[in-house]
Amino acid sequence: MRSQDQNADNLFLRLFSYTPREGRAALEDFCTEALAWCLRNSLDFRKSVFNLTGLRPLQDYAQPIEIDTQHSFKVEETEESAEENAQHDPEESAGRFDMIIRAANSDFVVVVETKLWGTPGKDQLVKYRRDLETGAQFQCYPRSNRFLVSLSALTERPALVDAYLIWGDIQAELAKTGTNRNGFEDASHGMTFAQRVCLQFAEFLKEKGLTRMKIDELDNETIGSFVKCMKFREALELVLKSLASSLPIFRGKRPRYEYNTDQKVGYLFLAANKPNVLDCVAFAFKQSDGGTQLVMHVSQMCPGDRSDLAHTFDERLARCSVYKEDWYVREVDQSWFNFEQPVVAEYDGNGEKMREWFVETCALVMKLGNDGALNKSDSVSEPG
Repeated sequence: MRSQDQNADNLFLRLFSYTPREGRAALEDFCTEALAWCLRNSLDFRKSVFNLTGLRPLQDYAQPIEIDTQHSFKVEETEESAEENAQHDPEESAGRFDMIIRAANSDFVVVVETKLWGTPGKDQLVKYRRDLETGAQFQCYPRSNRFLVSLSALTERPALVDAYLIWGDIQAELAKTGTNRNGFEDASHGMTFAQRVCLQFAEFLKEKGLTRMKIDELDNETIGSFVKCMKFREALELVLKSLASSLPIFRGKRPRYEYNTDQKVGYLFLAANKPNVLDCVAFAFKQSDGGTQLVMHVSQMCPGDRSDLAHTFDERLARCSVYKEDWYVREVDQSWFNFEQPVVAEYDGNGEKMREWFVETCALVMKLGNDGALNKSDSVSEPG
């Protein structure tokens, strides 16, 4: 998409232009277009990326820029290249720049070749370098300020480029931009739209493995602890899986793990996701200054304001009810009822007791607001 296109700052239209097609890598093109949008719309992110190149004219550059993507070109022929191209298909002398970044005042121009897990070929870079030198569109820029930059997940620097970038570093700068609260702030979310997109793109790249791989040096104690923890997790998962024999709502469900950064709680859980019936059961690992506590957790979500249901809790549910401020969350118009039991001496090391607590608590929670009438498929049954 050309920089002057009226839709150049529309993220969705930019991404839609990269629909999968033969000969193109969908994820690679998707990331290129998303990157172009973030560079256009976040000055902080753009300055960070420019500084990563180490190219002097780009350092701390804050003037307006233009960004083109999917830019086709035909290499200007010299006598030598014309003779060479005459022996090949005419289209072989053409190419497509993944991204062109131009200073609006013609200070510099940067051609960026993006890859994911590969590196650009030498022949491809030769074409790009030749067009930077002889292409009519680049003659308004100082010859010393026409740059060729590669971007890849690999750390090896290709030949013929003036600078190379790594997706892992791009991901880190996106995350920093997304958490930077300086400048204008959206009153409802505490950050601008561009910051939120940068943060989401950073999370997307991390999910796709396009981040810096960091791991501490291993030692026998660390490895031994890891194996022990994995065995403990398997035992907890077995307890959760066993619930399906008494709670049909969990049949076919698999345990998953998520960590809530804001609450500093990790959840190993089975999700039912049935409003008014049951949301999930979980083992929660709750971190605090006093250490990490393991608790058993059951939750239910009801659309609308159902805080009145709290008055129907029996003694057992009232005793283990937590997060009472969520009985009605006005912002999302939902009522959340959460119940927890710490794994104290009575339950520690006793999987049967843990299972019993889950089954009995779920049976009570599933009756809330239903007057004891449940769908047959969701009811509690005796294990066969």
